[in-house]
Amino acid sequence: MMMFQMVNYPEFPVNYKALFEFMSTEKKYKYYDEISVVFISNQLANKIRTTNDYDLTKSSLNSLKEVLDYYNLVLEEEPNEKNSILDKYLAMTDSELKNYVVEIMSK
Repeated sequence: MMMFQMVNYPEFPVNYKALFEFMSTEKKYKYYDEISVVFISNQLANKIRTTNDYDLTKSSLNSLKEVLDYYNLVLEEEPNEKNSILDKYLAMTDSELKNYVVEIMSK
């Protein structure tokens, strides 16, 4: 995936701001790597789909929602693999999550 990105989209900005809180504090979480891959691959897919209309904030919001969908699947299979930061995001309404992403992306 990374090679595909570097060859086809070398200028593509990988931006973790929307997932920064999780990524900076939860490195020991069992599904840390998988969640990171879901986020990055979704951002790349958004870039490919939108080409010239790529919006980093919208892409980050969509990517975070994909992470939460994946997290829900994890919890279905392993209910004890809760994560307080992802649980906090899950508890937000769509509007609250959007406002959170817009705020964090502006920093």
